[in-house]
Amino acid sequence: MMNILVVGGATPGKFGNDFVNQARSQGHRVLVIAHADPGYHDSDLQVANFNQVSSVTEAFGKLTADIDNIGIMLYNSNKPSYPRRPQDYSSQGTVNEQEYFSSLMLHAVIPHALGIECQKKMSAGGKLVFMSSWSALDFKNSLGTDNVGYTGGKAFQTRLMTAFAHHNDRGLLCSAIYPHFDYANPEHYTKVANKVYDFIITFGREHHGKIVGISNPDRLNVLN
Repeated sequence: MMNILVVGGATPGKFGNDFVNQARSQGHRVLVIAHADPGYHDSDLQVANFNQVSSVTEAFGKLTADIDNIGIMLYNSNKPSYPRRPQDYSSQGTVNEQEYFSSLMLHAVIPHALGIECQKKMSAGGKLVFMSSWSALDFKNSLGTDNVGYTGGKAFQTRLMTAFAHHNDRGLLCSAIYPHFDYANPEHYTKVANKVYDFIITFGREHHGKIVGISNPDRLNVLN
């Protein structure tokens, strides 16, 4: 059994929360850092301000105060990110510096900071996992060309994963997952979510530093 940190796993009906519940049902202790109060009690959940590194690292410290070893960090934070609307790029558009700052904090600064903090409580074979998106690789521009904040952010997280894979000093395994969760099709979603869950829990060195696409529950698509 492992101690697992999930960032962004508090919303019922979404993969992050489903992962938390499944891992706990299998005996793992799962710690959650959330963006907002989920409206229910969870003694292993802390809410943090993702615009402040100190708020997130303080939440991490409270959650892990009695823990010596973390087996997995899953960075699953997923929210609309600026810029994301067609009018943001027209001649009538304006640039919102604060929203850009929030996007950068969510997708770059906070996962970087937590990746460093987690290493201090991890040993060889521990895992840093980033949930990315197919849209981050969509250079044919077939998916939401206006959604730069989200797609660019997910691409940044993938590059962070690669950097951690090459340069962490604890012998950790790192991977970025590009899933496709069809929430409108619960049966298919459940199969894909189970495949993603199993991959996160069990993957080994053969997938270290890899970008792994999972849209089909019957196979993995290694993208690099």
